[in-house]
Amino acid sequence: MTRRDVLPLDLCHVILSYSLTSRGIVAAIGTEAGEISLWTPSVHSPWEAHTMGCAQAHTGGVHCVDVDAVWGVLVTGGADGQLSLYSSSTRTRCSALMHKGEIYSVCFLKDGARRVASGASDNLIVISSAIDLQKLCVIREHHTDWIRVLQSFPATEQRHAFVSGSDDGLLCVWESTTGVLRQRIDTARHHKYVRCLSIRSTVAVSCGNSTCVVIFAVTDIVLEIRSVVNLLAATTCVALLSDATAAASCEDTSVIIVNIREGFPTRRLYGGHGRGWDTLCVSLVTLITHAYGTEEYVITSGTDGAVVVWDLTDGSAALQQLYPVSRAAITAFCIKGL
Repeated sequence: MTRRDVLPLDLCHVILSYSLTSRGIVAAIGTEAGEISLWTPSVHSPWEAHTMGCAQAHTGGVHCVDVDAVWGVLVTGGADGQLSLYSSSTRTRCSALMHKGEIYSVCFLKDGARRVASGASDNLIVISSAIDLQKLCVIREHHTDWIRVLQSFPATEQRHAFVSGSDDGLLCVWESTTGVLRQRIDTARHHKYVRCLSIRSTVAVSCGNSTCVVIFAVTDIVLEIRSVVNLLAATTCVALLSDATAAASCEDTSVIIVNIREGFPTRRLYGGHGRGWDTLCVSLVTLITHAYGTEEYVITSGTDGAVVVWDLTDGSAALQQLYPVSRAAITAFCIKGL
């Protein structure tokens, strides 16, 4: 059964403003307390950031979040098995019990059909309408463990596909329009679990519960393992900064910059997130860059409740800690720019 609620006006405003801003950038933040908020850096500098819009999204923790800038919608998945869709055009939140387990991954499918995929601890992938959350397709085959990763391929006229990753060590490539399996890759000898995946037009990277980052060449909708980089530290998340560079977070709270083309780490950044008793809690970190003119930044979030902006342009990796409305542990983070 689908439930529809009226959204707080400020949350709608931020989503709508972002979708209409040519240089907009927005971060959607979910916490272990079940809250969802929007964090919006200034278009002039990420150091000037503020949080607008906060709502209770789930009765349990928020595990995943994604933003569709074109349509001005946001989707969250949580420990309660609910999928929640926030729309700026209707100013409503649509919620539905989508899985019989905790939802760990969501993504909007880039096929123009306005659909969203969700994966959970019931080992299922569900494709639903991104308008009213009506179930359209349920994928039951191939994965035998929790679905931790869902990522869409960059869309082209010929390419409409997405990738799933699971605790069974498998990466599966699916056609978005039909749900048909196109490729199955076993990464278990490199990392036991697939916990994170980042895709660009020609390259992809993955990591999960090991010291290795796997680099893939992307051709059409086919992934081919190109190299494996051992970072000598347990990785928790990885993101492509460009076709030549990636950043990986580690359990010791450091961030490692990796040269994708040469296949080796180039620098390690320390001090962004808490240490001591909460060191292990910072293992869930998400990274992304956004260019402000000629400057480049990496933004990380951690379950210590902090959002950290790293300035990589001058080689010093200066950082600034920013906090959302709630100081609760950040368990889901998605940031996108137009």
